[in-house]
Amino acid sequence: MPGPKPTPAESSIMIQPQDSLSIVLPVYNEAATIERVLRDLHAKIAVKLADVEFIVAEDGSTDGTKEVLQRLAPELKLRLVTGRERKGYTRAVKDALALPTREWVFFTDSDGQQEAEDFWTLAAKASEGYDVVTGVKTPRHDPWPRLALSRGLRAMNRVLLGARFRDANCGFRLMRREVVKAVLPRVNRLPLFINTEFLLRAQAQGYRIAEVEVRHYAREDGGSRGLPPSRIPREVALLVRGLVELRGEFKRDGAAQTAAARPR
Repeated sequence: MPGPKPTPAESSIMIQPQDSLSIVLPVYNEAATIERVLRDLHAKIAVKLADVEFIVAEDGSTDGTKEVLQRLAPELKLRLVTGRERKGYTRAVKDALALPTREWVFFTDSDGQQEAEDFWTLAAKASEGYDVVTGVKTPRHDPWPRLALSRGLRAMNRVLLGARFRDANCGFRLMRREVVKAVLPRVNRLPLFINTEFLLRAQAQGYRIAEVEVRHYAREDGGSRGLPPSRIPREVALLVRGLVELRGEFKRDGAAQTAAARPR
């Protein structure tokens, strides 16, 4: 039985993610909310698309998440990838983003803090010719340590790299698969900020990037997966070092490209 047709607003989007889209989620210990999140994505996005694959990369959960996913996989037509051991967010994201086969990749975290319908906001912006469209969580419902770290990251991106992203580490974005394939293998400098490094590298490689405001909700369990305050000073120091290394790398790459372009 066919799913519901796209709304007029959805149908007016000239980009074609609705013709070829991979929905990708990394999942770890989200047993309490993952069914609602997946059903929401399925009802508001997947059933309205002509050609979609729904990839769920489970990362060694220990709270019953695997069992929920295995139950839902046949019904929601999930491409389920599970693991016995915990990889950690960075490696899990890199492995998950290596799986898509469709032209466009919609990546979202699985914690239930995003609104699935905002995919169409990303797609509308991508129709203007952008290669990557990423969300700006508005208003943000995060604990103060994460908010402080985000503001510091935004300032450091501007000072060290001249990058003016408002929410570079947002895990809610739509990307051309060719961009993911070109950029992701080189992401290795900011282990706790893989989404930020991806944007910085994509920008440095000349891809068109846009940010759009998307809704953000507090975690249903009231908790946070962010860094404990005691770890923030050490991680900030590592972040600064990584950004400085990125700046040096980008300068070397730019100099090499300039030299290669000179007539011989």
